[in-house]
Amino acid sequence: MNTLTFPFADAPKTDGKLIDVAPGIKWLRMPLPLALNHINLYLIRDHDGWMIVDTGLATERTRELWQKIITEKLAGERITGVICTHFHFDHAGLAGWLTEWLRVPLYMSYGEYYTLRVVAAEKGDEVPWEHQEFFRHAGFPAEALAEVMIVVRMAHWLMTPPPASFRRLRHGERLTIGEREWHLHVGEGHAPEHMLLHCPQDNLLIAGDQLLPRITSNVGIMPSEPEADLLAYWFATLDNLALLPADTFVLPAHELPYYGLVPRVAQLHTHHEQQFAKILKLCAEQALSAYETAVALFPTRKNSMDDLMAMGECLAHLTHLRKRGEITRTLGVDGVYYFRTGAPT
Repeated sequence: MNTLTFPFADAPKTDGKLIDVAPGIKWLRMPLPLALNHINLYLIRDHDGWMIVDTGLATERTRELWQKIITEKLAGERITGVICTHFHFDHAGLAGWLTEWLRVPLYMSYGEYYTLRVVAAEKGDEVPWEHQEFFRHAGFPAEALAEVMIVVRMAHWLMTPPPASFRRLRHGERLTIGEREWHLHVGEGHAPEHMLLHCPQDNLLIAGDQLLPRITSNVGIMPSEPEADLLAYWFATLDNLALLPADTFVLPAHELPYYGLVPRVAQLHTHHEQQFAKILKLCAEQALSAYETAVALFPTRKNSMDDLMAMGECLAHLTHLRKRGEITRTLGVDGVYYFRTGAPT
């Protein structure tokens, strides 16, 4: 199998519709107020009800849809728990509300749960000095940073306070839900300890954001971990996932479920190598900051949040190239790091 195939031509509408994507697994979508306008969520049949996988944003519309799904579509059947693949708001924004309303446990990896708690506690009233330094080093314009911080403060409206306890999901362990046993895999790069669920008996993989079929997941360096080589973690995860059976049916968090795990991994490797080549060419012509690289590489950015995401991705690529010895980094008198193609001397 060298190409991707999509068994479902149409996705469920973001109105509470459920589609049986596999026996005992229901697929639904919640709306997102973004260019990527949806998130795929899943319900897994448990012995005495259903397990939720990911929650959607903490918006009134998403709450209304969950109430409709649980009380009407599932005819009031019991929800046994909530799994969040990772801490991002579209995946865990309603974790606190759902677990409180339904009085059920939250299942997450240790790193994702505590990252969720930290992010939920941040108010964004002031920019920490470490963050200021990060953006200065990256060459991020001060006026754009002010706009980004407004968006960051608004983002807290997109999540509810997380529950006070959780059930830990660990790499290499197994989780039984109903008649299925799921093998747990941790993915890195997009989030600190992103959890994927693989069911060998049915060749199913609930992949979250780690393995999307057409778009590439954002792998971007942010102020909280400014020197991380996230793409090294990302590539290692991709290579581990490529060891799963080639006929695995992948249930992603965005776009359509698909077959073609192995070719998709190859496509993602190729995509990033192409990005590396573009950056090396740009930085061979002149030394550039991370922000200047983003401006050149992503000309269709529409707002300051696009600037932030693009810069984070470029910084991840620049850092990986620097770790590979293909690019150098120099701190300018203006406090900005400039990158130039070539091995360090």
